[in-house]
Order: sequence, then structure tokens, then C-alpha cells
Amino acid sequence: ETELTLTGIVALHDEIRPDAQEAISFLKEAGIQTWMVTGDNKENAISAAYHTGIINRNVTPRFIKIEQPEQAREVIRELLDSVKSQYQMESNPLSYSRGKTINNRCKYALILGGDTFDILYKDKYLEANFIFLCSLAYSVIAYRFSPEQKAKLASLIKRRFPDQPIVLAVGDGLNDSMMMQTAHVGIELRINPNSLPS
Repeated sequence: ETELTLTGIVALHDEIRPDAQEAISFLKEAGIQTWMVTGDNKENAISAAYHTGIINRNVTPRFIKIEQPEQAREVIRELLDSVKSQYQMESNPLSYSRGKTINNRCKYALILGGDTFDILYKDKYLEANFIFLCSLAYSVIAYRFSPEQKAKLASLIKRRFPDQPIVLAVGDGLNDSMMMQTAHVGIELRINPNSLPS
């Protein structure tokens, strides 16, 4: 297309539910670890995580970005070395999360996209170390996740997390329904009170 004249710009803003921050604060006070799993882009996901209190300025963001499968092990090893050098952990690392509450977990948030998750999910070594990093993290921010990837993540937590925690999934539409059905408990938040459940 050529010789077009710009007449205006339309910006769409997806409002955060007004009670979201209060609900997340309540979950944290109860010692429940809270993650964000969204189909939105990285910038919006991180902004929403700060706005709702899922993470704060005292939490170090640690990004996992893997563009090629052959890079995956090196990226994970570097991240593991970085975490281990910053925090002194017990000799049995996977028992480190036992009895921990949200307030005394390691102060980092793991941030990754759906494309990276696909690579981690297909390799048992990568999957195990990903779970290890998640189990130590203050929170996890997962962006650009498809409905199938959301369900896979919920299943992974149920199967591989230390102590097999109870997984609660909260969503507000069809994109979250597979995740909610996979979790131990699923809660649907209806935007329209008259809408039918998905």
C-alpha cells in the first residue's frame, strides 16, 4: 500500500479488574504462591504483574529466552549458576522449597514466553531444571502462552513440583478453560454476569 494519509490512531487498553490487586494480596497473605500465565505480550504481562502486586521492585526479574533448541542447555546452566551464586541453598536443592512461604522464597521472578516453554517442555533435563528454578522463585510470569501451553504448565506443576502442591487456576474466558480443567481447582471469573460458563 502506498500514498496513504494517516488520519488518526486508535489505542486499545485492556483494563485490569478493579479487585485484582486486593485478591492477589489476600492470596499472598495466605502463603499462596501466585503466578501470571497470559496470552498477552511480554511488556503488558510484566506491567500487569507489577500493577497487581504479583511482583514488586524488590524482586529481580530473570528472563529465560531460548531462540534455538541447541542453545537451551547453555542458557539454563547460566541461569542456574546465577541463582546458585546469589543464594545459599541446602544440599538437597529440590527440598529447598519445602515449608517455604511466599515471603521467604528467593527474590526473583522467572519470566518466559510460550516459544521458550515449548523447548523446555520437550527435553527432560531442561524440564527438570525449569521446575527447580520455578520452585525457588518468588513468582513466574509466563507470556504469549496458548491455551494448550497454559494447560501443559498446570499439568507440569501437578506432576513435577516438590510436594505436589494443589494447583488453583483462575481465568476469565475460553483461553483459560483448558488450564482450569487441568488444575486441581478451576475458578472462572465472568466479565459479564449474564454470560454462560465456558
